[in-house]
Amino acid sequence: IVLKYAPTLPTVFYGWRFVVYNTEKFFIGGTGFTGQLGGPKQSGTFTTAALVAGYDFTIFDDIYVDWGIAAGGAGGRRHDEASDKEINEGGVIVEPWFGFNHKVGEKTDFNYSFSYFLTPNDKYLTGVSFNLRIDFIID
Repeated sequence: IVLKYAPTLPTVFYGWRFVVYNTEKFFIGGTGFTGQLGGPKQSGTFTTAALVAGYDFTIFDDIYVDWGIAAGGAGGRRHDEASDKEINEGGVIVEPWFGFNHKVGEKTDFNYSFSYFLTPNDKYLTGVSFNLRIDFIID
């Protein structure tokens, strides 16, 4: 379960992430999220899907560093009531992240991270994001 907050956008995105560890520390997988775009005078949606690759390492007993990159595509549209314009957003996304995982149970982790959400084809969405994630470990 993923929650993403981007200060440049008045929204919170929510979604999922699934990864498989290829070695003890290296993982690959996929992620996707969606959310509402806009504020009081704007409305719209935004959805993304990306491949994920990352690496983690232990720094304390139940705390480890988690870092990697997500790359994929996104799309969305919003309507600006003030100017009566439709704004199409999205394209390619690249999102490197760095965060910390904390064990909160035998098969549950809590993660918080910072990422740089880069959308080269879009002038509104690129920027730093804060992410919260709960991982459920499935054997």
